[in-house]
Amino acid sequence: MSETKSKVLVLGGLGYIGSCFIDQLLKQYPDVTVSVIDINHTSLALQLLPRQVNVHFVNLLDRAQLTDTIAQINPDVVFHFAAKTSVKESTEQPLTYFDHNLVGTLNLLHALKELQKPIQLFFSSTAAVFGSASTLPIPENLVLEETLASNPYGISKFLSEIVLQTLTRSPHFQVIALRYFNVAGASNPFGNFNKNTTLLIPNLIKAFMEKRTFFLYGDDYDTKDGSCIRDYIHVVDLCDAHLLAWKWLQANPKVRFESFNLGSGQGFSNWEVINTAQAIFAPEQLQLKIESRKAGDPPVLVVDCTKAKRLLNFQPTRSLHKMLSDETIFYRDFYNRL
Repeated sequence: MSETKSKVLVLGGLGYIGSCFIDQLLKQYPDVTVSVIDINHTSLALQLLPRQVNVHFVNLLDRAQLTDTIAQINPDVVFHFAAKTSVKESTEQPLTYFDHNLVGTLNLLHALKELQKPIQLFFSSTAAVFGSASTLPIPENLVLEETLASNPYGISKFLSEIVLQTLTRSPHFQVIALRYFNVAGASNPFGNFNKNTTLLIPNLIKAFMEKRTFFLYGDDYDTKDGSCIRDYIHVVDLCDAHLLAWKWLQANPKVRFESFNLGSGQGFSNWEVINTAQAIFAPEQLQLKIESRKAGDPPVLVVDCTKAKRLLNFQPTRSLHKMLSDETIFYRDFYNRL
């Protein structure tokens, strides 16, 4: 079935990446049928998504309602963005993360299996499945069992990948696991609507805008300047990668399971991110306080996305400065809508 005739289900479509993805999806394929499953009744994305998008408020932990809703939607293609994603919170509430991320995914798979038809599933995984990998940049073919994730969030995604890979032995599922590194930027007017986000870049931008203290967690890592080093990817580049993966899977119907790393391939330290933001907001000065490290945070995560470039023709083009400037524009508009 061609992309333009597909019925697309987006789980977590009212969240940051999910709403940006729908925005990019409809720009490229304006005639597709899009349905959303989410639980966030208050997301501003509800006001911004076009009327053609059908939104269903269903908790993935409610297996019966989820099964009924998916039977009603009858999707051909599923993009699974729904998850809890805070590393820090996962160390405090590990069972909550296993429930939402692993059990929720299992309930989704049960519901999709009931359709008794081929399904293409694109799963939002994470760099956290690699833990503190000794091989940098982190290659796609690194054996996950040898680098078990170092926090419950990463473990929940790692276990979900194992389940998905096992299920692709059946004829019903084709699965692509997309392992995100640090996502930033916006697809205006869509962006990170979560006012309580723990991500570095939105909190850094809000610290400048609200003239409040920004907390840097850890300046004693074994890195070039003592702060964590992360690989950042613009959310629009990430969304483009999903669409490229869909196009690739359509052209390769015999593929049952594949995984791809999605990042820029370049590491930036927290201090470098702060300095980039400082240049954008100059002459304002950041109020900064250094705190102890967050539990479970590895010092360096940088990706090798050679396979995504080779097979998907994935080419991230947006710089760190672009990520920060786009997210700054988003938050200025976002604050005006509150």
